Amino acid sequence: MAGDPPEGQGEIVPIPPAEQKKVRELVRREAFGMFQFGPAPNPLVEKMTEEHITKVIDNAEADNKRSDYRVKFLAVILTIGFIAICGMFLYAGQSALLKEILTLFITVAGGFAGGYGFKAYKGSH
Repeated sequence: MAGDPPEGQGEIVPIPPAEQKKVRELVRREAFGMFQFGPAPNPLVEKMTEEHITKVIDNAEADNKRSDYRVKFLAVILTIGFIAICGMFLYAGQSALLKEILTLFITVAGGFAGGYGFKAYKGSH
């Protein structure tokens, strides 16, 4: 007949429970998604457990320790380089230039130390 729907469209087919859950979740996201502000949530975050969070924190702590070692290593290398440069100027007999370099180094080191001290003071209060 002319008023009958095409075959297959008018039948009600039962949906398996697993698929029903997916459909409900999709409808919930679509219905309430329009009221959501900001970026869409990451689906991986929803699957994270306490073990995952602990692992992420441990990895972050390990990375911070490695970063501290890199900074200390760089400081040692720069100090050795600075002493070598000062030794070359002293050996070459250019004490006036050496005095200027030492003055500049002490000024820069004092600035770094003052900034570090201020940061430590602000962090403790």
